[in-house]
Amino acid sequence: QELEKVLSKTMVAQSKTGFITPALESSNQFGNLISIRTLQRGISGKIIKLEIKTDRETYTVSKELVIRRCFQKNGISLPSANFVINYIDSKMPVYKFTGGGFGHGVGLSQWGAGKMAKLGFTFDEILQHYYTGIKLATIPTSVTGNGKTIERFFNANKEKAKLYIYNPDCIKCLYVRVNNKLLKLKLKETTEIIDISRHVEKGKNRIEYLVVDEDCDYTKSVKVHVIIKEAIDNG
Repeated sequence: QELEKVLSKTMVAQSKTGFITPALESSNQFGNLISIRTLQRGISGKIIKLEIKTDRETYTVSKELVIRRCFQKNGISLPSANFVINYIDSKMPVYKFTGGGFGHGVGLSQWGAGKMAKLGFTFDEILQHYYTGIKLATIPTSVTGNGKTIERFFNANKEKAKLYIYNPDCIKCLYVRVNNKLLKLKLKETTEIIDISRHVEKGKNRIEYLVVDEDCDYTKSVKVHVIIKEAIDNG
């Protein structure tokens, strides 16, 4: 009875988001609760689609936040959609909610990261603490031989960085300007890693790429990205 009372109110409010089908327009239309069933979970285990069935209608509730806000106690929503519902059929029917944490399911604690920052840890150290075995780098960029310069920016906590070049089309020359230093790189291998640390500054850096192809073949390209911090070997 308590759950029916809660849902008849919260589902009216959450129907305005457009993520409850059909929308519940009035608490009086809710009726008697018959069942609650999980229809779909996300990769992290969070419920992202839920079925709430009454003696008047069957509702589909989508989106993790909307689902959490449908189940409230004293005006406070469930802290996570990572939960399991069990129906206990006794003299007084009960729905038992078993929660699996308070997080968003992305592997990083906001409170923990905030505390680490206050203790003096840098952003790269915090990321590699939570996501082990990763390297930090810029998004790979494709540079074609059309004579156009591509400009990118990246932040470095320390004056260390490497340029990763993937060159399947065997382009011979790549011009790279790191801040104000122009580098003419003669490419020989399909994959090359070049240390550009001496041209990198602590903080914001600017890097430009240019490919000049003698045959003006715009289908040829190299893919480049800057490795800001190597993966930590935890073995």
